[in-house]
Amino acid sequence: MWTEVIYVDRYGNLVTGMQASDLAKDSRVRVDGREIAYARTFCAVPPGQAFWYENSFGLMELAINQGNAHHTLGLGLGDRVGPSRHSS
Repeated sequence: MWTEVIYVDRYGNLVTGMQASDLAKDSRVRVDGREIAYARTFCAVPPGQAFWYENSFGLMELAINQGNAHHTLGLGLGDRVGPSRHSS
């Protein structure tokens, strides 16, 4: 199940077109060789760590606690992300 980044918000969070409910909470998302785990809230991960979460629209969103996922991960509109091979 691959998806694309459909929106970059003013904080640099990356909204994808995938329903978060399509992924198990223990799933990891692969971005350029990096595996990104789920976190329910920003404070659940250390500053600078990337994670994915379910946004208020029910979509999978990539973020970095106290950071900018757009710049740090080097992703923008139309870039693809997908599940890790280690996802359930």
